Amino acid sequence: MYKFKEYSDEEFFGCPLRGANSVVNAVFGNPTDDGGHYANIPPSILENAARRGKNVHEGIENFLKSDMKEPLKVDLEFDIYACMYEKWLKERTEIQEVIGVETKIISKGLACKGVIDCIGKFKNYDDEEPFYALVDWKTSSSLDEFRTQCQLTLYYFLLREQYPEIAEKITQLRCLQITKYNYRWFRFPIDTKLGSSILYLYQNYLRMGAEKRK
Repeated sequence: MYKFKEYSDEEFFGCPLRGANSVVNAVFGNPTDDGGHYANIPPSILENAARRGKNVHEGIENFLKSDMKEPLKVDLEFDIYACMYEKWLKERTEIQEVIGVETKIISKGLACKGVIDCIGKFKNYDDEEPFYALVDWKTSSSLDEFRTQCQLTLYYFLLREQYPEIAEKITQLRCLQITKYNYRWFRFPIDTKLGSSILYLYQNYLRMGAEKRK
């Protein structure tokens, strides 16, 4: 695995810069606010979804850090998600190289930060050539594809600024959506115009906020 700069949880989460998801919400609106996709979902359900996502992410992180030699372990109530992840590996894709797992990146220049779930080399069983990709794991039953593309695009921009030698290898942005019933392996284009537009709008958002506080 590549040696990325390491941040403690206190350093990373204590950093006042917004995370990629928060930047997307600032630009396009928070999906939990009035009129948002999740506005009417009870807080208890959202809290359980967050707990599930954290548990499954930690299980995958430990699995990948063991070079996939240790079994994928999650809490018993989330075991079906581990089964679907293993089904994806068996049926769809081989992970040939892991460059980074839960990679934390902070950029003062871009005024944001992010945690990239996985950076690596993959090979789909129905393709001849392997590819390098940024991957995000999702455990929600519904997926906002546009917001996910925006999130992954910001991750790509963060990687390109801080680790250009790795970003040069990346040819795909991917999301693995794992549910109780199946998995979906999404591919998104690397759209630098989209990333630049999001960051431009975010800078305007920050300027407007600063002016209001004067």
